[in-house]
Amino acid sequence: MDEKAATARWSSLVPIQPEGSLPPLFVLHGGAGTILFYQELARALGQDQPVYGLQARGLYGDAPPQSTVEEMAGHYIQELRTVQPAGPYAMVGFCFGAILGFEMARQLRAAGETVGLLVSLDGGAPHYDYSRDPAPPGSTASAASSSRIAREWKKLASLPRGRRLAYVKEKIGNQWISRTMNAQYRVGEWFRERGRPVPAPLRRIYFLVNHGEAEAKYRPKVYPGRMVIFETAGLFRERNLGWKDLVGGGLEIHEISGSHRGHRDLLTGEFVKALSGDLTRLLRSAAADGKVLRVMR
Repeated sequence: MDEKAATARWSSLVPIQPEGSLPPLFVLHGGAGTILFYQELARALGQDQPVYGLQARGLYGDAPPQSTVEEMAGHYIQELRTVQPAGPYAMVGFCFGAILGFEMARQLRAAGETVGLLVSLDGGAPHYDYSRDPAPPGSTASAASSSRIAREWKKLASLPRGRRLAYVKEKIGNQWISRTMNAQYRVGEWFRERGRPVPAPLRRIYFLVNHGEAEAKYRPKVYPGRMVIFETAGLFRERNLGWKDLVGGGLEIHEISGSHRGHRDLLTGEFVKALSGDLTRLLRSAAADGKVLRVMR
């Protein structure tokens, strides 16, 4: 296979909705590496808004994965430039994707490019501790732990007697699952370190752990631009999700209210309608600003 063909096979760029006259929106994968959950948002943004996904390299066994946030961001910048050679760029990242978008925006600005819109969807800053979110703001770690234990006991007491043993076994099983995940990740690393794709049975676990490891190693520098945060109301202890000291150009925070089961609900049903309305206005504003910038140049 020649180099050009190999590059085509290894593309992380996925055209979710490639048609439309507006500047493209690039959406970034979360911890699992996939971008399939953005389809409903792409439809809600309308047929005139092109949307391209950036999924993890090697997700489908076509290349060795990358292991650092900086590597991933650099690779995705190369990919998006095949569609849009110059800025202003518009990027949206869900969960771990917010960190990728942040680093991409930082690299683009450092290279003299313009970032018109950077959006986090329920995505905390690097090292943001999600496990503390259910505890009240300002709680100590021990208070948060006690709160979680109390919720588990309450959950156990609410179950029918016949279900309680199964519930306890499930919780114990989660510890075994954690050990199994780490073992599968180590096997996947053996393949990646040798420049080979991760085998299919290992990929789902591998990418979840790999992206967690990448975040743990990441040491972010301040981004001089602005970030917009869309967050699920009531799920986070900090409205700024830990981004305040990393975003020099300021934060704009939108809460999406409603009865949520988890943070991915933000991209489904009635919630995505509210999200898409505000996001459309931001995209139109960024596009208009981009026209002014191009005239000034």
